[in-house]
Amino acid sequence: MHVMGCHHVFHPCTVGAGNPFFLYFAFHHTHMPQFAGMKFTNSSLRGPFGDSLNELDWAVGKVMSSLSSAGAVNNTMVFFSSDNGPSLVWGTNGGNPGPLKCGKGTTYEGGVRVPGIAWWPGRIKPGKTAE
Repeated sequence: MHVMGCHHVFHPCTVGAGNPFFLYFAFHHTHMPQFAGMKFTNSSLRGPFGDSLNELDWAVGKVMSSLSSAGAVNNTMVFFSSDNGPSLVWGTNGGNPGPLKCGKGTTYEGGVRVPGIAWWPGRIKPGKTAE
């Protein structure tokens, strides 16, 4: 994937030829120190953490839009996940484990249980959940 300004463009030799490809898109904004681009600074009531989540949402939308524009959206599995639970030492800026015990840096459920969202049109039925 090439990044040109704010537009994500997938390599035409890969997508245009129908070749499978793998894209790993690591988004670090929600980790400390938290930050968001100028477009997203002060965009939420949740402070820097919420601002960075707004930018994450926008960036994932850009990737999905690029897949659609490239004609690859219906033949692509998208998996969205996190690397660990919330960083509790940063208080509300570190995230929230909800009802789970502890967070990042522990072996309790709040530290290692992370969300996983899989999307693959025609292969994964929408609305399906698994624990």
